[in-house]
Amino acid sequence: MLIGAQHFYDILCAEKIKPNSSGPIFQKTRFGWVISGPVLQQSHSFVVNCTNCEVEPLDDLLTRFWRVEEFDNRITHALEEKQCKVLFDRTVRRGDDGRLIVKLPFKDSVLKLGPSYDIALRRFLSLEKRLQNDSILKTDCVQFLKEYELLGHMELVTNVNFISASKSYYIPHHAVRNPNSSTTKLRVVFDASCKTQSGLSLNEVLLKGPVVQDDLLYILARFRKYKVVLTGDIAKMYRQVWVTHEHQDFQRILWRPEPDQPIRTYRLKTVTYGTVPASFLSTACLNKLAEDNVDKYPAASEAILNNFYVDDFLGGSDTFENAARLKEEMCTVLNKAGFELRKWSSNEPNLISQLQVNNDNSHIIANNDGPITKVLELVWNAYSDTLQYIVKNISISGSITKHSILSHIASIYDPLGLLGPIIVQGKFIMQNLWQQQLEWDEPVPVNIKNDWEAYVKKLGYINKIIIPRKIIGEQKIVEYQVHGFSDSSIRAYGAALYLRTTNEHGQHTVRLICAKSKVAPIKTVSLPRLELCAALLLARLAQKVVKNLQIANCKRFLYTDSNIVLAWISSSSAKWKTFVAHRVGEIQEITSRAEWAHVKSQDNPADVISRGSYPKELSKSSLWWSGPQWLQKDCKEWQTTAEAISNLNLPEVKCTEKYNSINLVANTTRENFSLLNRCSNYQKILRVTAYCYRFIYNAGRKSDRKIASLEVSELSQANLGLIKHVQNDYFSSEIKNLNHPTPFVSSKSPLFRLRPYMNENGVLRVGGR
Repeated sequence: MLIGAQHFYDILCAEKIKPNSSGPIFQKTRFGWVISGPVLQQSHSFVVNCTNCEVEPLDDLLTRFWRVEEFDNRITHALEEKQCKVLFDRTVRRGDDGRLIVKLPFKDSVLKLGPSYDIALRRFLSLEKRLQNDSILKTDCVQFLKEYELLGHMELVTNVNFISASKSYYIPHHAVRNPNSSTTKLRVVFDASCKTQSGLSLNEVLLKGPVVQDDLLYILARFRKYKVVLTGDIAKMYRQVWVTHEHQDFQRILWRPEPDQPIRTYRLKTVTYGTVPASFLSTACLNKLAEDNVDKYPAASEAILNNFYVDDFLGGSDTFENAARLKEEMCTVLNKAGFELRKWSSNEPNLISQLQVNNDNSHIIANNDGPITKVLELVWNAYSDTLQYIVKNISISGSITKHSILSHIASIYDPLGLLGPIIVQGKFIMQNLWQQQLEWDEPVPVNIKNDWEAYVKKLGYINKIIIPRKIIGEQKIVEYQVHGFSDSSIRAYGAALYLRTTNEHGQHTVRLICAKSKVAPIKTVSLPRLELCAALLLARLAQKVVKNLQIANCKRFLYTDSNIVLAWISSSSAKWKTFVAHRVGEIQEITSRAEWAHVKSQDNPADVISRGSYPKELSKSSLWWSGPQWLQKDCKEWQTTAEAISNLNLPEVKCTEKYNSINLVANTTRENFSLLNRCSNYQKILRVTAYCYRFIYNAGRKSDRKIASLEVSELSQANLGLIKHVQNDYFSSEIKNLNHPTPFVSSKSPLFRLRPYMNENGVLRVGGR
């Protein structure tokens, strides 16, 4: 099952997955997260075949799903990823055939690898039994590995015992059918997470590289801005990159076509899917190739760097001539390193005719309206140049459980968020179900079952929704503007971005670029706070998308229907309480106040996503697909206002009194001590004070001065001095009375019932507990 990137990818984006012995399989592919295997059990554990990191329990991940939106706004690389990148840059080279050669990025712990032959043998014999019981699977598997050997991607190892166990590794493998693939119906999957006798696997001693390609959202958004588009993919991309000879023995496998033949050892000579750095090594090689050719082929190099998602290419140009030239240059650059682009598609018939020679058309799917193509799992009709969604029928017979509802909601793949209002309706059901605290396979209550059945019956209409691929207008465009809207309801909040283009005749075209939604947290949050979260979500989305659309001189306009949020944004973040201050501060950092304006609720398309909608109603909503009607008019007729309401009784104002809880009780006025006011680190204050005492000590001496590190006695003296200073600020009258020859405490003092006294060090203490 494919997990929808819009709503579930956000909470499963942590690259922390650890193999386990039971539970379903969560696997992150280039299309999202794939779940397979047994149904979720009460333990909520799960495994992933190709990675070796830990993951949070599913309950914890979904709990994060109900919290306030955290849009990933940072690009950071872990130390391990940086090391892998540095190692790659230092060791990558070109072979005699032009192909790129890489080294496996090993950690220092590679020497701790133990023997792996025995476990690989047991796994192979288990696979062989399976193949004997499935003749079709066996035929496909034999053919796959035969082709692997004929292409030179693996070779027979003649001297098996020549290398020690710590310098080799046997990778278990198994066959997986993929009926949805247009080219390879069966793949052999290699399990480099299988542990050796030392307890370490190959993946555990390899560095994991960073993600070096652009985010899927930005690639798809750019794909929608071109007038003439091209799509294709690289044949066997991973296997076009050689692994250096000294590391090939870490990629050994066991194989024989028939049980009566001897088991032989082979070594895989190319980057192997199933190893931790495989994705990084192959995509980094692609980028390296582009960088090496940027001077000679600048357009092709830029397209390779920006418009590839793993091995899939989505690009284009504004003219037929430029698109044709781009295709030729890309083929020239990629062929130099053995990367073969295939399965070409285009919305331009004349360009398609040029691509028919040696083109693989097996990816084209027959449809009543003409052939359609899957573009990163989105359905694209190249002839009508439209995007569509295909949602399979969901059975409502039998038992309906939390597990089945979550699976179906997550199966709607929508990386651009164009179906956000529909998915939000499903999120509402899931949130209601979550509050019931049911087990995963326990039947749901009748009211939720009825809501789910009504929702499922309407989902089929999604297949009838037709969305224009192109978001720009016709003829020559002279002006680009991005308009973003945010809104929140008690149950959800969201943001939507629109591109407004104006051609040379003054005609305006407004199209939805993308959207993002989030259900409100289960813990109650005030509506103004949710409106602020929606505004922050919009600010982050606009900052990223506008930048990555790569449109020069693109103006940006942001809207909310909350005057409170506009007033918050218009003022210094220091005025507001922590929750508001943090979010206002970030909004002010990535946007300017001049970009924000107020919009009426009835003209706010984000209102559709915050309240949810069903497919049929959404397909007819011009507000959702094209924004408010006034955007089609000249800017003088826009129905917005940039003034924030200044006389609002604003919530979340920070308390301005300079007293803390102690002096409020004591009702005293303390004097300012600049060091205590300027620094919040007590250890730092303590050491500064100790050095001050040392200065006083040394100033009265010509010899025997203290110059070494601070002593414990000096720190104790400083601590005592700070305590006395603060006590004198807050309890000066009590200290004065207690130092009187006849000590007493006024009955009006807040310390009266605590029986205060002065100890031998002159510090105010209290009696009892």
